[in-house]
Amino acid sequence: MRTQEFRLALLAAACASASGALAQSEIVVYGVVMPFVDQAKTSGATLGAPSDRPTLVPATAYTGSNAASRTRITVGTTQLGFRGFETLSPTLKLVWQLESGFQIDDNAGPGIGARNSKIGLQGPWGEVNLGQWDTPYKF
Repeated sequence: MRTQEFRLALLAAACASASGALAQSEIVVYGVVMPFVDQAKTSGATLGAPSDRPTLVPATAYTGSNAASRTRITVGTTQLGFRGFETLSPTLKLVWQLESGFQIDDNAGPGIGARNSKIGLQGPWGEVNLGQWDTPYKF
């Protein structure tokens, strides 16, 4: 390599490292797996749908069949997520999050990114984002 090419390569490397000094990023992987073990049974089952049944319960749910006591595992709030940021300037960050819910006993779930997921900008004035985000009222 000639001396001039070597100097240009050093200058390019110095510029790249100087611009990289400001660029900071972070990626966090997080999640919660919360199975519940409980005892369940049904008794006094109604045969035939009553006229005043709740609207969200289909008429076919009234079978008149009772279920014996059994131990079962049910799923609580179970999720897997990824979140992070990329520093754009000393006072501005690009922020993002992708969170998905899933069932621990099978592959069913609401889908990738169906929980709190966003992309946005964060600065000294606060944060502006686009996506799907639960409010405290949901809980």
